[in-house]
Amino acid sequence: MDKVRERIEKLKLDVDDAVERAEIAEEKYREATEKVRTLENENKVLLSKIALLEQDLDRAEERIHDMNETIGKNDDDKRANSGLLNKISLLERDLETAEDNLRDKTEQFQAAEHRADENERRLRILDGEREALERELDQKIEENAKLKAELKEFNDSLLLL
Repeated sequence: MDKVRERIEKLKLDVDDAVERAEIAEEKYREATEKVRTLENENKVLLSKIALLEQDLDRAEERIHDMNETIGKNDDDKRANSGLLNKISLLERDLETAEDNLRDKTEQFQAAEHRADENERRLRILDGEREALERELDQKIEENAKLKAELKEFNDSLLLL
């Protein structure tokens, strides 16, 4: 009987030990179940964050696409602006050349105008001198005619003598 008691005691100890292990296992199971629920909730949160990030990524890709289109347009605009700037530069050079030519022609015109004024002044002086010489010539012709008449008279008077 003692052996039976010992055996019962041992079995009780084994049962208590098994119950304790079962309780620990149940506790571990509850903890694991709670941890699974927590991880599932975290997983749901992470999945919704992933969905939001994917939406943000899609929007960012659209913006990048739009920006690339804008950059392409800007490149076209830059090329057009570059062409226009080249045309403006050429026109400015042409304008400078035209202004230089105008300045030269204006100086030449002013010099020619000055020469024309000088020539007009000389012409007036020469006209005055010509008129004086014509009057003097007329006087000389009259004097010559008088002298010829006197000479003819003198000649005639000599012939009559």
